[in-house]
Amino acid sequence: MPCKDHLGNSYPSRRAMARAWEISEGTLSARLKAGWSLKKALTAPLRALNNRKARIIVDHLGQKFPSLRAAADAWGLSHGCLFHRLESWPLEKAFTEPVRHADHIGAAREHHAQMQMQKQAKAARGLAKYCAGYPDGDTFKEIPTEATASIKK
Repeated sequence: MPCKDHLGNSYPSRRAMARAWEISEGTLSARLKAGWSLKKALTAPLRALNNRKARIIVDHLGQKFPSLRAAADAWGLSHGCLFHRLESWPLEKAFTEPVRHADHIGAAREHHAQMQMQKQAKAARGLAKYCAGYPDGDTFKEIPTEATASIKK
């Protein structure tokens, strides 16, 4: 079915119009169903995560990158950082927000390691208390069968 864009250009189909504007037909349809104007639906930059098939990343300034990694490198971010930011942050903030200082990240890792060590120490103390009741002090013994039989009843 023939259609026209907001500039008056004619296309043989909606798919052809979307391709001419470098967006997928699905994106165009979703935008129009969401109430976007035809102009906005055709010209708004694609969010990086919505354009995985095309492998083209467009930042908030309209700059195109061949991959998420290339966009991250251009903006001085790690690939993982940019990926996670784009999942929930506005496009401009995802690209322009400064990365937290490395000392902060190191402190968070150190805190996590300390918490893990505390958990392990607590578990070891519990195990030591459990084993202390046995004559040899450090080996596990099976619970006598008559004790388990009374528990099952």
